[in-house]
Amino acid sequence: MILICDYCNKEYKTYTSPRCKKHYCSKKCSVKGRNTKIQTKCKFCNKNILVRKNNLKENNFCSHECLNNWQKRNKIKRICKVCGKEFLLSPSRIKQIAGYYCSLKCRNKDESWKEKSVYKGNQIQCKKKGLNKLELKGNEILNKLNIKYETQYLINNKICVDVFIPSKNLIIQWDGNYWHGKNKNYEDLEPRIKKRVNLDKSQDKYLRKCGYKILRFWEDEIKEREDYVYDIIKRAIQ
Repeated sequence: MILICDYCNKEYKTYTSPRCKKHYCSKKCSVKGRNTKIQTKCKFCNKNILVRKNNLKENNFCSHECLNNWQKRNKIKRICKVCGKEFLLSPSRIKQIAGYYCSLKCRNKDESWKEKSVYKGNQIQCKKKGLNKLELKGNEILNKLNIKYETQYLINNKICVDVFIPSKNLIIQWDGNYWHGKNKNYEDLEPRIKKRVNLDKSQDKYLRKCGYKILRFWEDEIKEREDYVYDIIKRAIQ
């Protein structure tokens, strides 16, 4: 296939498919061609400027001031619900919660937002979660103890736990071997598993400070050592 170089206008052969068309005959022409500056106009003030050919579609502004003014052109003025400060907002975000606050700091100070978004969201998520096979197996062990307990219980409107026994102020968590990183070095864990392990530690620390007792059981303990799990829980509730 014969093409013409976009920089030196020299004809050259290429064996790539038409879909992967090359624009330059060599690396030297590619570097020079991409760094070639083309005269165009600033999108905001129409001032004549020189822009690299490679960046022609992106950087058509003569200054950061013009770029900022271009981005602000369609934004609407709003008043922050918390601090009363005036701020600019994109039309697409007017109906969102973010449209009432100038910053995350102000949003987090608003008690009504916490009530509607954080706490209510946690409650909905907790109710929708449903019980998996591991949790059902763990609850079968609890049923043998003839004690009242709550499943997927929301503690302080913040943390959804697998099991809560109100009379003993006891929390029980059924941990899957994979998702909670059993028998693995922390450094060898996948990022998402590390995040889960760190969350487990921080939640346990918070719950203990609130006065709750916590028991955690691994997946293989629940499935293969049912008597062991039964005895540990029985001693904890006596």
